[in-house]
Amino acid sequence: MTKFLSFLYIVCLILVSCSKPQKKYLTISGEAQGSTFKITYDDSLKRDFSDSILTILQNFDNELSTYKPDSWISLFNKKNYTNFSQTQYVEPCLTRALYWKSLSKGLFDPTATMLTEHDSTSGVSLDSLLNKERTYRVIQEKKQVIKSDSSIKINMNAIAQGYSVDILCEFLDRKNIQNYFVEIGGELRVKGKNSKNQPWRIGIESPESTIENRDFQHIVELSNKSMATSGSYRKFIEKEGKKYSHAINPRTGKGVTHQLLSVTILDETCIDADALATTLLVMGYEQSIDFLTHSPLLKNASVMFIVEENDSYQIYYHGGFKKYLIQ
Repeated sequence: MTKFLSFLYIVCLILVSCSKPQKKYLTISGEAQGSTFKITYDDSLKRDFSDSILTILQNFDNELSTYKPDSWISLFNKKNYTNFSQTQYVEPCLTRALYWKSLSKGLFDPTATMLTEHDSTSGVSLDSLLNKERTYRVIQEKKQVIKSDSSIKINMNAIAQGYSVDILCEFLDRKNIQNYFVEIGGELRVKGKNSKNQPWRIGIESPESTIENRDFQHIVELSNKSMATSGSYRKFIEKEGKKYSHAINPRTGKGVTHQLLSVTILDETCIDADALATTLLVMGYEQSIDFLTHSPLLKNASVMFIVEENDSYQIYYHGGFKKYLIQ
């Protein structure tokens, strides 16, 4: 279930602009979390939030980036428990990840990184990892997170990027910004209107799109919504005539083999859109529809599926996704 850093090249969500803006919005962009970010907002005071935003992103990485050896999560992965009293983002992110693990009956699993990193020459079998109790507990009153086994490793890449989008949006909300677009690595959230006083227009890339020649499958019009996509158009391996996705099923330790190419989620928060997109990509189309239909907690989620069928692909919608389409 690990979200690869190259994901932006798998399914690219692009802000669509068709004519000259009528109102000058401020834009901040750069690199973060192994990818890029872009923030566009309207502020009558013309305040530049660059320093604050970069500080937030840096602090976020200091807590939840597995690529920083001294981050909180990297230290947690090296020992049995870690106190989080001096952190800001750890407890909400880990708690929400446990919520999704429970809701999905284990198909969303932050400890699945152990399976993707499994080395058959290590002397530890994949079956032993699958049978191991791979979980952790967040003890809020003691400000601690405790693992079921000292060897357990967790990775928040399938939820942390969406969460960081929400964090930046909350910052802009506190600054009384009424119109904004926040995107990190393809996950995004918008509020209000764009510079033409219209809902924000977002392009969803087609499976036939290439890096050299971008092609939109759809364009959606959003206000006060989050959007996240997980996909495996270009990220798979083929073995004995069967395609294995980069998405790992935590129950088997192997890449999924169903025909679901991508899932795009529209939801209230980006942390939930991010987690749900990953979960459904692991489930596949048929199981996803059953899961969505019988989960009242997901009633606000709108979903677009791209499914491979007969050497082509079909588009399926769930939960009112169609009403956001303009193309």
